Amino acid sequence: MVAISPTKIWIENGLFGERTVMVQHEGCDPFPYAVFGYDYRYTDNATTWRRAHDLAVSLGATQPVEVRAAALPEPQDSVAAITDTQRMDWLTQRNVQVREPLLFGSEPVFTAVSIEGDGESDLASPLRRLIDERLNTPSKAGRD
Repeated sequence: MVAISPTKIWIENGLFGERTVMVQHEGCDPFPYAVFGYDYRYTDNATTWRRAHDLAVSLGATQPVEVRAAALPEPQDSVAAITDTQRMDWLTQRNVQVREPLLFGSEPVFTAVSIEGDGESDLASPLRRLIDERLNTPSKAGRD
């Protein structure tokens, strides 16, 4: 004998305008049955809504079709929020005495962009990104 589990069907509205028809059998994880993507060059909100609604009804959704906001993705556990204090602590542990103190890597890491020319050069330093990459790499976080 085959048992037919109750099925929930709903539409999720995504952050970027996409609509996803979701299906879930009792006791199972939700399944994205179909995604109607949104791009203003090819689609419009009314059409993606109508197509998602029609599909949900054809799959057995009850009227009115339930509409939910899509859940935002969970932050990645591997990338922890790092404060400037943690960055500085990490840097000071890597002080190497040569003819002049060098911290973390080589001098080019700390060389700023020259302010010559039109003055509109990007002066942003990649230092935070480089430190964060090192701190978020498990094999290197505490050894170098």
